[in-house]
Amino acid sequence: MAKRIITAILCICICTFLTAGDAAAFVDLGFSKDNRVYMFAQHGSADKTWRGFAEIYSVDIAQNDYIDSGCFKIPASAQTEGVNGVVLYERLFEKNAAYIKKQAPVPADLAHTLYIKNKDKAAVEEIVFTDFEGSTKDNPVLFYIKLVPWFSGKTASSKSSFFISVERRDKTGKVLSKQAAGTPDIKRTGVIEYTIEKIMRSSDGKSLVFIVEKKTQTDAGMSVRYMVETLIVK
Repeated sequence: MAKRIITAILCICICTFLTAGDAAAFVDLGFSKDNRVYMFAQHGSADKTWRGFAEIYSVDIAQNDYIDSGCFKIPASAQTEGVNGVVLYERLFEKNAAYIKKQAPVPADLAHTLYIKNKDKAAVEEIVFTDFEGSTKDNPVLFYIKLVPWFSGKTASSKSSFFISVERRDKTGKVLSKQAAGTPDIKRTGVIEYTIEKIMRSSDGKSLVFIVEKKTQTDAGMSVRYMVETLIVK
């Protein structure tokens, strides 16, 4: 278990989007052994107060919803002031090791990592890649992915929402399927930008997981956190 934690922390240092200020580090824990659950974590320190926090989430892929019994948190508080988020993540992981071991999450390998955002990609720019699961040599199929946001404004009190349009098209451009990931009815306060950072496919090929970065304007400044949207491919 300790080896697993060290590996996860190394992945954080190498592969995540950690920046100065109130920006969380993202941890890709991965898909459960039955591909029904996706797990991730995030940790960091609240800007200005330097109060550490750590969170572990489990997502029911078919329902695109959090599993209450599989979500664990150490919130930023006076007790975590000056404590590094990595240390808190270690504690949270160890405390809930039995649940995590039961899920046995494994990150998507390179073959199932479909997209990783580069720094030049705009937040709402369309993402296109090959659907290797649904393609043949004579008829390649492409995914067309686009995040569609809505904002009432871009202040600490404004509301926002989004959904992700997911289309599969053949080589002639014919739409084979059209779906949407996300819940646009949910209105979030203070979020001023959503960006797809990563897209993965489960090893059984049945589902997609979208890692979404959200930037929130608060009275204390800018906050960066992560959320996940999931979709069963039809």
